Amino acid sequence: MTSDRPPPGPPDRYGYGYPPPTVHVQTDSALAPVTSLVLGIVSLLVAWIPLVGIVAWLTAPVGLVFGSIGLRRGRAEHKVMSTIGIVLSAVALLICVGYVLLIVGVMSTSSSP
Repeated sequence: MTSDRPPPGPPDRYGYGYPPPTVHVQTDSALAPVTSLVLGIVSLLVAWIPLVGIVAWLTAPVGLVFGSIGLRRGRAEHKVMSTIGIVLSAVALLICVGYVLLIVGVMSTSSSP
């Protein structure tokens, strides 16, 4: 009984009959919306403290940037987090601007004789 089929070759790298492993890459990441939300909360909490509020001048614009990135590329629940982060960061920036205007107003009135 001779066979016309050739003998089986060596097993491939993953064994007989098994497909190579697949890697699932998540393309929609929640990193930007979560970062925006966290920076917005931190900025809003820190902006109320007079001298420490300088930190909010750094964190609030970064929160705005991450929020806009999250709005452009995210699912519906990520867009909600991004929107909340943008609103909180904008409010923190308004508080910082208010403090600057308050200090400038006090300095201008107190320096006149």
